[in-house]
Amino acid sequence: MRYLEADPWTFGSGYAKATLFRRLRRAEVDEAQAQRLRAVLLHHVDVGNRWEFREACSLARRLGGLRPDLRDRLHADDEGAALRALTMLLRLDRPRLSEGDRARGRALLLRSAGSRQWSASGSVANQIRRLWTPEWGEELVAMADVGEDLVAADAALRLLRQVPHLADRARGAGP
Repeated sequence: MRYLEADPWTFGSGYAKATLFRRLRRAEVDEAQAQRLRAVLLHHVDVGNRWEFREACSLARRLGGLRPDLRDRLHADDEGAALRALTMLLRLDRPRLSEGDRARGRALLLRSAGSRQWSASGSVANQIRRLWTPEWGEELVAMADVGEDLVAADAALRLLRQVPHLADRARGAGP
């Protein structure tokens, strides 16, 4: 636990932390240890994209008790931390997002898809599915078709490509 709290960043440390997160998912922890782990997980939301973040999200799902702090971070000014908070929230069994949380999540995904560093992954498609509404689908299709703002149109297309079956429904081509 102290290793995770110290959060060293050296060659192989991401792999070691991921291994510890994976093992901790199966370990019995008391409430004091769970509190320490929650602080570690929130730190991972705050510090940036890291190799072990996926395993941290899986541990968050098992531990619970992070929802209020993650929702606060979802609405933070730091969009990177907000996007990581969204990712962790959507990995929980029941994220219990308000409509404002969902709107913030959709806006974050759209801005993220418009950036040069964006890369598609299975977790992005899962996030889109979890935040999907027919109205958002229609909005994305309209954004992609109109093309007044090329960056927004490209971002909308990137998101729609992640969920083609939902995109087809939004275009009126499916059931």
